[in-house]
Order: sequence, then structure tokens, then C-alpha cells
Amino acid sequence: IARKTKSRPAYVATPFSGDESDIASAKLSEKVLESDWAEQDLLRKLYTALLWAEICATGFWKVYWDPMKGEKQTFLLGPDNLPVQDNDGRPIRRDQVPQELMEPAMAQGYQTRDVAQGAVQIEAISPFEFYPDPLATSIEDCEWAVECKVRSVNYVRDRYGKKLEPDSDASL
Repeated sequence: IARKTKSRPAYVATPFSGDESDIASAKLSEKVLESDWAEQDLLRKLYTALLWAEICATGFWKVYWDPMKGEKQTFLLGPDNLPVQDNDGRPIRRDQVPQELMEPAMAQGYQTRDVAQGAVQIEAISPFEFYPDPLATSIEDCEWAVECKVRSVNYVRDRYGKKLEPDSDASL
């Protein structure tokens, strides 16, 4: 593993053209990716994936969009539970509504909801929790794949808003 991580991966963003704005966008993309490397502790996750590869001959990074991550904003929802929109069709944020109008609106069934911006997340996953399409000859040929992971009742409630009864005692 030490030999494989002697030099870490480098990001290279290629501009679409020689135009200055494309070159600047490519440089910015590289800086964002470098920032993500540090923020998501990807060196540790790389070690984990490589360790699985050494043990099981395969290691995975799961790259996905997490709608619960990122900066949060509070939006106003109407009695129909849909976002209230301004004249341009944009959702109205809570901080755009004067306080004196907020109280009567809440009395009429309006409510607020925190919505996260979302962010790309990367996790090293166990090969024992990953089930690729058995008919595929390579990972690129998979029509589907399943990640199967044990989660607590609290995780499901917090993440998906579903109340479940545990099917076993997890205190063992």
C-alpha cells in the first residue's frame, strides 16, 4: 500500500478551448478538486480502498451526490407543501419575508423547510457490501449494482424521515 500511495493522484482539468475564460475555469476546477481532496479526507479513503484491494483483490470508491450535505437555506412552503415562488418563479427564502408577514402566513398553513445545497461525497466501501450485475463482464458493463449496508433505525429516521421498528437488538 505504501508503494501505491507514494505519490498521490494529481488532478488535471483540461480547458474546452484556448479561450481565457475556459483556461481560468479549468484552473478553478483543479483548485476545487484539490480542496475536496483535503475536505473529504480522500487520502484515508484511498488507503481504505487499497487495503480492501490487497485483501480481496478489489476496492471501491463510491462517488455520489448527497442532497443532505452543503450549505442550508430555509424556504417558505405554502399550504399545499410546495415552495412559494416569486414573480420570476424562484422559491422564496425565509429571510426574504418580513417578520410581520410571517406570523399571519404561518397561521394560514404556511411552513418553512431547511433545504441543503447538496454536495459530492466519496466513500470507500467494502467489497462485501457491493453486488454488481452478475451478467456483466466488467464494471463498465454493469446495468445495475447494489450496495447493501446495515443501518440503525435512527439513521433511517434522520436520513429518510421513516420510522422503523428494529428487527434485532443492536446492543450486543
